[in-house]
Amino acid sequence: MKNRYGFTLIEIMAIIALLAVLTLVTAPTIIRLYKSDSKKEYDEYIETLELATESYIKSNIDKYPQLKTAGGSVNITIKTLRDEGYVKKNLINPKTKTNTLDTDGFKVTTNSDMTFKYEWITS
Repeated sequence: MKNRYGFTLIEIMAIIALLAVLTLVTAPTIIRLYKSDSKKEYDEYIETLELATESYIKSNIDKYPQLKTAGGSVNITIKTLRDEGYVKKNLINPKTKTNTLDTDGFKVTTNSDMTFKYEWITS
């Protein structure tokens, strides 16, 4: 009986084939998870900006008399929120990985029940 060291070519090819099959099976799942994490991060980013806008509006409602009637609307830009200290200066958009533009922001509209609707607008 001879001592054998290492693997035969057939064994190595079988391992490579097995790894290829595992990669093909798991790759779509990993890609889907990555995309859902990116979307979740972007949704949280928009939600944070919406909360900052809501806080700004509630603190400065007297500056915007059009919001005191149903159907009234106003655009609140990121620049306004930055200048007033509601968001940090270097705000990175997780979707584009770039600084958020000063002209981006929310269109705030007063509903008939006197609540506010926030719509994200980009330039």
